[in-house]
Amino acid sequence: MAVTAATRPGGGSLLAQRKERTRKELAEAAARLFLERGYDGTTVEEIAAAVDISPRTFFRYFPTKGDIVVALSRTTFEELASALWERPAREPLAEALAAAVESVLAGDPAEVRAFERLLADNPGLRAAWFQAVHNDRQLLTTVLAARVGLDPGGLRARVMGIVVTSAIDTALEVWGAAEDDGTPPMTVVREAIALLTTPLLRDASDVPAPRR
Repeated sequence: MAVTAATRPGGGSLLAQRKERTRKELAEAAARLFLERGYDGTTVEEIAAAVDISPRTFFRYFPTKGDIVVALSRTTFEELASALWERPAREPLAEALAAAVESVLAGDPAEVRAFERLLADNPGLRAAWFQAVHNDRQLLTTVLAARVGLDPGGLRARVMGIVVTSAIDTALEVWGAAEDDGTPPMTVVREAIALLTTPLLRDASDVPAPRR
């Protein structure tokens, strides 16, 4: 599939762009407040006030506070897809993907860890996040498919999108749950991406014995 402007994240009318910008501002404000005060300790009124809108306007964008994770997921995938889009066309896919993830994760690792633990501590929020990721990963799948000349709706492209998304999400979940020993999140993300370039479904006889 050829890459066109229509496949690139973003675009739309000015009104749609303004609405999307407000959604992102609300999502970013909510993320900050969740990290500062906890999910249960943050109210819709506080999120709305952070971007200078009324609670009534907030509910035009999100039916509930929990639904804001949808915007967080979409923003993450848009940023990741855009970052991957900008990588050199001849760069190996695994390297391009790792560089794209690193650009999205740029910032304070403590905030990344806090968000991962926020999800871990709130099963309902985690479930909403998983559902949002399921709905939004096509943004990344489209760019992955374009880089290797695949139909984004085909089996291989869809499997790529699923396993790449799961690998990154699982790596961050594992890193976030571990004791903070100074290891940056990208160390674990790169390890997960490297696993995707080697056979995972090997016979038991081909798998090295675990180190004791």
